[in-house]
Amino acid sequence: MAIERFEDILAWRKARTLTREVYRVTRMTPCDRDFRYCNQIQSASVSIMSNIAEGFERRTPRHFANYLSISKASCAEVRSLLYVGLDVGYIDRTTFDSLMNATDEIGRMLTGFRRTLDQSRPGAEPRNIENPPPISDTNHSELGTQNSELKAQNSEINRRNTGVLRG
Repeated sequence: MAIERFEDILAWRKARTLTREVYRVTRMTPCDRDFRYCNQIQSASVSIMSNIAEGFERRTPRHFANYLSISKASCAEVRSLLYVGLDVGYIDRTTFDSLMNATDEIGRMLTGFRRTLDQSRPGAEPRNIENPPPISDTNHSELGTQNSELKAQNSEINRRNTGVLRG
């Protein structure tokens, strides 16, 4: 069955449930006294579902896959903020475990969905967003040389364009 609306996407529905729970928890004391924390975790949870919806409506696998990655990053932000909430006593262990399980499940769904989209694109290289390749040591002097060369090329192009505009 083809997905016709973003509301049909299970990960979006799970993210909606997570968002509802995050709002419920952040309306309780003592959490509700910390506006910055409440605003941050609420925004991050809304971002999960919103990016799924926005990406889906872009109607291209490449754009959708990109928005799923953003959604997954927001999911990680919620998880990180859950640790803060637990550590400072805003949420109890049971609530923490429940919300953490929800973010883990949503994250796995997003990873699987992203992988499926990557594999469906002709000529696309599948990306492993769970275990990206390590960042290699970069020769910074080489990058500096490349940057200088690009600046020189850019200056030459600007000089030519200025001459064309004046002529």
